[in-house]
Amino acid sequence: MRFLSLIYFCVIFGGIASAQVTNTTSKEQVLYSKLMEQASRQLLATHYDSCQQSLHQALELATRQKKFGWIAKTRNEIGVLLIYKGDYAGALSNIQEALSVYEKMNDQSGIAESHNNIGSVYYDQKEYEKARFSYGKCLVYREQGTDRRALGIIYNNMGDVNAKLGEFGTALSYHRQSLAIWEELKSISGKAITLELMGDCLHQQGDALGALEMIKQGFQAAQGSDKNARLSIEMGIRVGGLLNELGRESEAREWCETAHNEALKMNSKQEIQKSCLCLFEANKALGKSAEALQYYQMYVAMRDSIFGQEMTKEVTRLELNYSFDKKQLADSLRFVAETQLQQERIQRQRVGLVSIGSVLLLVAALGFSIYYGKRKSDALLLNILPVETAKELKEKGFAQAKYFDSVTVLFTDFKGFTQISEVLSPQELVAEIDECFSAFDSIMDKFGVEKIKTIGDAYMAAGGLPVPNTTHALDIVEAAIEIEKAMSSIKERKKAEGKPFFEIRIGIHTGPVVAGIVGKRKFQYDIWGDAVNIASRMESSGEVGKINISEATYNVVKDSYTCEYRGEIEAKGKGKVKMYFLNV
Repeated sequence: MRFLSLIYFCVIFGGIASAQVTNTTSKEQVLYSKLMEQASRQLLATHYDSCQQSLHQALELATRQKKFGWIAKTRNEIGVLLIYKGDYAGALSNIQEALSVYEKMNDQSGIAESHNNIGSVYYDQKEYEKARFSYGKCLVYREQGTDRRALGIIYNNMGDVNAKLGEFGTALSYHRQSLAIWEELKSISGKAITLELMGDCLHQQGDALGALEMIKQGFQAAQGSDKNARLSIEMGIRVGGLLNELGRESEAREWCETAHNEALKMNSKQEIQKSCLCLFEANKALGKSAEALQYYQMYVAMRDSIFGQEMTKEVTRLELNYSFDKKQLADSLRFVAETQLQQERIQRQRVGLVSIGSVLLLVAALGFSIYYGKRKSDALLLNILPVETAKELKEKGFAQAKYFDSVTVLFTDFKGFTQISEVLSPQELVAEIDECFSAFDSIMDKFGVEKIKTIGDAYMAAGGLPVPNTTHALDIVEAAIEIEKAMSSIKERKKAEGKPFFEIRIGIHTGPVVAGIVGKRKFQYDIWGDAVNIASRMESSGEVGKINISEATYNVVKDSYTCEYRGEIEAKGKGKVKMYFLNV
């Protein structure tokens, strides 16, 4: 959703294109305007590297010409780009430089835009109170100015962030003010996006049907214009997702198929990815397993194409993922290099063979190479995949995705990760996370639980697969208790040393999943389904030092552990889900 209110509002409504220079005629001014407009198109097309190059050329030109307004404007737009690249520190630095220049120039519009962009930095990091504070500063300037489009944008951003903070009445009030502006300006894009944001407010309040009707209105508003084609696709997918949630999967599939076909025509990767996920959910609910798996595989392939190395919005998380991936794949790379070197040596020896003794020596060397390589490749495979899955992959050349009707999924996440990452070097940060995750790995081995993956500072594991068992809920709960103890021990040691420490949230849910290998390169064993989503919600809705479990898990372990009921949470497609704290 955020890319709508940021990219579409910044780009469609002229956030990057330099309106300041359109009435000027000097060669430098024309060149600057072209570079900024070019950057606008590149950002909209998600060509981030090209966009960055265009903006840096514009900044060099502005600096040579000593045009401080251009410098500030370009710094602001570099900041917007860096938000999308996940470099929040760089984004904030550039935007604050722009703000400083605008303040010296007493440029009210520039000051407002800078505060808006600072709010977007905090918004993307889920620092919603800080985001609202910055958006509020922007709003003061916009309400004093005459730019109606800019005022409509900040009304929407204020509505969006208030919705994230659960203040839906305030959010809808801002969106209604924004909607009035778009109708006044006859802005199709503005009206459509605002209706979608209003639909989101209704959805977050549990009114999926009201959200569906509101977003359908947005979809209708966006029709009939090539300029809004991508917006129409996005909203069509949103309608499909809501229909899935309402149990109207046949309708959902129709909406998502239409959006998918249009996205393919435009070669819009993000929309192709989202439509594939929508079609996966619809086909899965309709019992069309083969089609569901096909669309999920397409979704994963498109996701990898877009993000490359599982890029997240947080640059420190990306650094961590890269470091851990590098450790895991190092043996594989060395093995490939060693095998290639051995083959080259053997080839040279083959050319020079003149005796049976040489032949026997070659056979022995080749046999040792094969044996040594097989041991290393087997060890690497077992480090990435479960034993049973690795065996199937070796024997058949592929591993069939499997359905498990009952597993227990665990998620952990660290509180204050971003703040701690700011005071540690990347090397120190990786070492801290590695210490924790290594302890978690040992705990998983102890209780026979399958580690699935790490995503930045989040850790995911599951019990009851790939070999089903009846003890998976208890296994996971016991593993979670051990994790909490391990983290408490690390915390006490760090406090005594005067060093920063992580605190952990843990969430657990029991339910069905599909498991298998996804992707064609750097494949991994993964699981997906409602159980995964709900387990993640249990973690994000928990508290530090607590193990938050769903009702499904509670029903399995309640005879073994005392639990404390703590209310319900909305889970996508499942309605209200009850939660319990495990008392240990």
